[in-house]
Amino acid sequence: MSDERAFESLSEADLQELRSFADVELHRFTKEVGYPSRKYSTYADRLLAICLVQGAAQHFVDTRPELAVDHSVTVDQAEIDEKGYRVTDDGRVISGVKDIDVVLFFRADPNVPIPSRNHCMKSTV
Repeated sequence: MSDERAFESLSEADLQELRSFADVELHRFTKEVGYPSRKYSTYADRLLAICLVQGAAQHFVDTRPELAVDHSVTVDQAEIDEKGYRVTDDGRVISGVKDIDVVLFFRADPNVPIPSRNHCMKSTV
């Protein structure tokens, strides 16, 4: 996997685009997948949240200078150089985005359990 990172802020439009990808995946999950086909259709009405998570979520927060900093972490220059981080004009260390993770959370259906997380991951380019 490439270690390239994007450092541009994620905009509201970017979040809307991610939401559209999540909606496509929700449709696929509830209307197409499983054996028998449509096995997970019961989850169409059980969606609780669609969340941007991990590094992309941290980047979204870190690149919002209007948000108050609630804690301070010291990052030494060697780590910044080694990991390819950037430092903003106001001193924030930004790690950038290597990939974007979005998680769909559902209210469980005990009659149709969703397989473990490792079996439900999907990548798109």
